[in-house]
Amino acid sequence: DKILAYMMKKSDNQSAENIFRSLTSEDNPEGVSSIAWAIASLEEVIDITLGLKWGKDYILVDGCGLSEYNLMTPAHLVKAISYLYQKYDFKILDYFANTKEKGTLKEK
Repeated sequence: DKILAYMMKKSDNQSAENIFRSLTSEDNPEGVSSIAWAIASLEEVIDITLGLKWGKDYILVDGCGLSEYNLMTPAHLVKAISYLYQKYDFKILDYFANTKEKGTLKEK
């Protein structure tokens, strides 16, 4: 929880990449998750939970969102965040940068 909060508030891309890979590393028979493995694993989850198809509704090429080749409409992003908000009932919105908290929008 603290790692996720730090990653989101500071926009820490390295942490995001590592978290993204670690989410699927247990499913990999080799024990180490590459970006390609993580994306392939996530494709199935996104299809089942949100009904979105990779290549048609969105494209992910990294785990931090830094690449200009990551593509998703605002509506699909809201759908994903809404799913997390409703399913896991945690304060996901508190993780996002905001104007009320000092330092969360610095140089953004």
